[in-house]
Amino acid sequence: MLKKTELDILRTYQKNNPSFYYTTNKKNINLLKKKIEDFFFFKLKFPLENFREKNLLEFGCGSGQRSLVYNLWAKKTVHVDFEKKSIKNARNLFKNFSNKKNYKFFENSIDEFSNKDKFDIVLSEGVIHHHNDPYSQFKKCQKFLKKGGYFVLGIANDAGCFQRMLARQTLYLLSKNKNEVIKNSKIIFSEFLKRSHKYSGRKIDDIIADIFLVPTWKPISTKEIEKWFKKNNLKFFNSYPNFIKDSYFADSHNSPVANHYSNFMTLSELVWMVHKEKDLKFINFYKNKNRNLAKYLKKIIKHTNGTNFKKKINVNKFLKDTKNFKKLFQNSNLDLTKFFEINKFFQELDNFLSILKKKDIYKVKKFINSSRFLFKGTYGIGINYYVGKKTTRKL
Repeated sequence: MLKKTELDILRTYQKNNPSFYYTTNKKNINLLKKKIEDFFFFKLKFPLENFREKNLLEFGCGSGQRSLVYNLWAKKTVHVDFEKKSIKNARNLFKNFSNKKNYKFFENSIDEFSNKDKFDIVLSEGVIHHHNDPYSQFKKCQKFLKKGGYFVLGIANDAGCFQRMLARQTLYLLSKNKNEVIKNSKIIFSEFLKRSHKYSGRKIDDIIADIFLVPTWKPISTKEIEKWFKKNNLKFFNSYPNFIKDSYFADSHNSPVANHYSNFMTLSELVWMVHKEKDLKFINFYKNKNRNLAKYLKKIIKHTNGTNFKKKINVNKFLKDTKNFKKLFQNSNLDLTKFFEINKFFQELDNFLSILKKKDIYKVKKFINSSRFLFKGTYGIGINYYVGKKTTRKL
């Protein structure tokens, strides 16, 4: 039996289905398949071979677009969702586009679902942060995971979702009821809604329902996810965006992953919080700013490589190249906080909260229109992915 919060969420999603993204055809499915392949292989570093001849369980399959791709990869798949219309859409999608008979659908919540089988891969994407007790849902998912199996979790990050949650609270402060939330969101956050519609293909009313109307949003910090993994004997495999910068460490390959990595989460979460531009903009900025750094670094290294009694270094040339590198480095910008202008973001946040206190919707709208950092572009990084491998020993 569904709990009250789950029933409230269900009613919201029955009216506006957030998992239905576009008109489905073979071309769109192939594009989505390529996108998901790239995500798992290049970003999560999770080889597609891990799906082959494996049994997979998916919680929160929605209308089944991503489910269809997982089904193409795996041996057998089970897909679970508590929304009747979504399950119906998913079944029709599989009927029209899957040439396999190796799948089952269940109209259940995570709490309701039961199965005697255990699975090689269990996925939950964009689901458990909508529950009053996200950890209980996380723990229930582990019940169906084999030893040595992989758990793939897509979940809202508390820092990455900060701007979206602030937008949500802004609307609640300025609106008397749900109808006013819908109306005011189209006035205040029109730029965000149009952008989301453009890149996701979802209807604007479905986006409003998913972010502003759904009764429960409980984004979770990366540090908390790390605790959940450890408590459930899940060895951290990878994440995206990646919060562990292994290149900062010199001898950690001689020891297991330790808690000292946790201290490196703060900068990552700050970047996720203020994120507004496409990553390509940062890549081009970095490339243009530091174009010659790599060239001179190689020159410096080359001075010491391959030297012997017969081939000695040219100290004068070595010194000249070192000075050139030092000068270039001083003029470069390797500080992410400067590129993302985090100080300016927090200054705008301070100004915005002062205006919000007055509860004047038009002043709020005017401020957002003129802001350069707050409520721009992506509104942060919403969903983070974590992959863990179930171990037999206690972590």
